[in-house]
Formats: sequence, structure tokens, C-alpha cells
Amino acid sequence: MGKYSLKKSEHLRKNSDFRRVYSKGKSCADHFIVLFVLPNDLGRNRIGLSVS
Repeated sequence: MGKYSLKKSEHLRKNSDFRRVYSKGKSCADHFIVLFVLPNDLGRNRIGLSVS
């Protein structure tokens, strides 16, 4: 993979993971992007991208 690839454990992949972040997390938005964040107990950060 490329220089900026992530491990599978660093991705949000399941629909239920995204729904949990959307419903229980906090959001911050401007004209171009909306960020949702939710702390976890995994000892690592995870990222998920949703494009529309």
C-alpha cells in the first residue's frame, strides 16, 4: 500500500460503528466538512470516511 495507508484495525468499517459515532459522538462543522468524534477504549484512534 501507499505511504499513507491505514491498518484494518484503524478503520471504521461497519455500518453500526458509523451509526454509533453519529448518534453518541460530538460534531463540528464548517462550509466544507463535518467531523464526528467519539472517544473509545481501544488504545488507538480509528477513522471512517463518508462521502456524499
